[in-house]
Amino acid sequence: MLLPTNVSISYMYPQPSNIQVVGGFYNITFKHVNGITILYSFYPKLQLTHSSDNDELYFILGLVISNAVLLSVIFLLLRGKIRIRNEKGRDDEIIEVVNDALDERDTIVLEAIKMGASTLADIVRQTKVRTICLSSLYSSIDFS
Repeated sequence: MLLPTNVSISYMYPQPSNIQVVGGFYNITFKHVNGITILYSFYPKLQLTHSSDNDELYFILGLVISNAVLLSVIFLLLRGKIRIRNEKGRDDEIIEVVNDALDERDTIVLEAIKMGASTLADIVRQTKVRTICLSSLYSSIDFS
C-alpha cells in the first residue's frame, strides 16, 4: 500500500511487515493478510524558509556594536568624563546667607560651599570642621 508522506497515521491493524519511504510515499507492506485497517489524516506540507546568512551576520554585528557603545558609556561614566547634571546645573544656583541666624561654624561651611566644595569630605578638608556640637543644635530647637 502507498500513502503520501504528508499523512499522519493514527491506527494500523495488523502490524506491517515493512515500511519504507520511496519517492515521497510510504510503501507499507503486509504479509499473509486478507484485510487491513489504517486510520490516517492529511496535513499540509510545511515549507521551511531559511533565513539568509546575512541576517545572522547583521544580528551579531548589531549585538557587538551595541555592547561596545554600552561599555564605552559605562567606562566614561566611571572615569568621570561624562557628568550627569540636574536641570539648572551647579553654576546657576544662588545661595543666600542670613548672617544673623547663623553661628561662626555655619558661615565657615557656607563659605567652603561657595568656594566649590561639593561633598562633605571636601567641606571638612577646607574648613577643618571635624565635630558638630550637639548642645548648640539642641539649644536652637524649640521643643514646645
